[in-house]
Amino acid sequence: MKKTIALLLAIVMVLGLVACGGETTPDATEPQAGNETTASAEQHETTPVAPLTNAERYPLEGTHNLIIAVTTDIAATDGLFALMADTVGITPEYQVVTKEQAPLLFAAETLPDMFFAPHLYELGLNVNQVNEYGKAGLLVNFKDYLDQMPNLKRVYEEHPQWFTAVEDFDGAFYTIPGISFTLTSSNNHVYFRTDHMAEIGWEKAPSTPEEFTQYLRDLKAHFGAIDPDYIPFTAYNASQMEYNAQLSRAWFPTFGELMENNITVAPDGKTIVAGFTTEQYQRYLKYVKSLMDEGLLDPNCLTANSDIQKAFEIEGHCSVSTQMTNIPADKFASGLQEISLFTPFVSEYSSTPRWAMPNLAGDWAGMISTKCEDMDAAIAYLDAFFAPADDPLDEEGKVWSISFYLGALDTTWEWIEENASYVTNKGSEFKGYSTAPYIGIWDKVEYRNGAPRYKAKATSENLLPYAVEIIRPENLTLDEEGVEIYNDNWPDIKTYLDQMNTAFLSGEADIDADFDEFVANLEAMGLNEVLEVYQAALDRYLAK
Repeated sequence: MKKTIALLLAIVMVLGLVACGGETTPDATEPQAGNETTASAEQHETTPVAPLTNAERYPLEGTHNLIIAVTTDIAATDGLFALMADTVGITPEYQVVTKEQAPLLFAAETLPDMFFAPHLYELGLNVNQVNEYGKAGLLVNFKDYLDQMPNLKRVYEEHPQWFTAVEDFDGAFYTIPGISFTLTSSNNHVYFRTDHMAEIGWEKAPSTPEEFTQYLRDLKAHFGAIDPDYIPFTAYNASQMEYNAQLSRAWFPTFGELMENNITVAPDGKTIVAGFTTEQYQRYLKYVKSLMDEGLLDPNCLTANSDIQKAFEIEGHCSVSTQMTNIPADKFASGLQEISLFTPFVSEYSSTPRWAMPNLAGDWAGMISTKCEDMDAAIAYLDAFFAPADDPLDEEGKVWSISFYLGALDTTWEWIEENASYVTNKGSEFKGYSTAPYIGIWDKVEYRNGAPRYKAKATSENLLPYAVEIIRPENLTLDEEGVEIYNDNWPDIKTYLDQMNTAFLSGEADIDADFDEFVANLEAMGLNEVLEVYQAALDRYLAK
């Protein structure tokens, strides 16, 4: 009989073993390291899965008991967990594990059958540590099991770039990536009030920087005469004005060929560049500062916090913002939340509207111990969360990957219109689990009323037609030396970038006179070395 995690933890605590990795926090730019020499994980013989549809494959025949470590105490009673366990055909024993406890289990090499959590940091782990445990033979390398995981294999073959978020140096991956995109989850855009636009007589939204400036002038002339506190444009907080935050992600592509003013991949797809050292970044800064100098963009947003700006927006003192979904519907004359999103601007430097897709993939804690006694059930369970809508897990077609985000079709959600792409939350006892391994790149999650509906509609109509999926350097795998170089240099570089972004916009630094010195300081802080290690990582990725 298997020992439970609770007993194992007690033994580990008594022995006073030290956690391997310590506490970690999520960081979208944290690189992951690999080794050129890796030990092979223990291999297991499994019965190959017949090429059946998911509805034919699930539920699994026979009895399948799995001990699953989770980070939430609702798993045993939550409807979504029960839905997926019943659909797959397993009997789970859930054990709650904290971020302090999970590393101890690895240190003692006394693991449950599998781990299941929204993010690795909730288990006190990061991708580097997981890869080390995998190379030590403690965790299953999913790449060895892709033939037994057809749903995961489909995603892997169609979008291999997503798996760079979790892959080791040699392409192995011991935890599966979280892959999700909903129309209410992206944040690189700018909102506007459509009721205010109609009130000043604009029939359509501006599409160029010049038109946008005039639009703000017209707003200020009209509403400023009514409200002495009115400023046409603001940001929700200072963080959304930083060098690679909401505003720059939305507007930076307007002023040149690069998609982001971060460490990014050039349009040739082969070269790593620093977008924040380019003339494109200078153009972006100059434009934003011109709005501030003219009183069209609130200068207080460079230092203001969310609570202050939220109140400012709700009270109607602005018409454009990096986040306007906080305004309740009763603040609009119509009783409806009348907001939308700007289509990406075009300019003399960029003739086509372009919008950088958010990072669709990240680390997601779905791991299987190599000591699991029912390997086929374990891989079938995780594979189920990657099931597509056209190959559901059940005969009725109501359960597939998105079900772990919303519940069963027609039970907790439904199509708003027949064959429409939007879904609505009907409300139920299902609580969800914050994320799912794969809910589909274009799954459009929307509510019938309120902010999410309008945000989803605007994203679908105004942004997705111009979406560009780019290679994300933060998901490229650095070697051990590269991680050391990154960790030694990037924290100070990032702090300096944020400081100078604010200094340029506030006028404390001159965008023309001080920009060369700004770039030289970055190089002196080790920027070129950071770019080199990412270039090497990109070269390895392209070679694969």
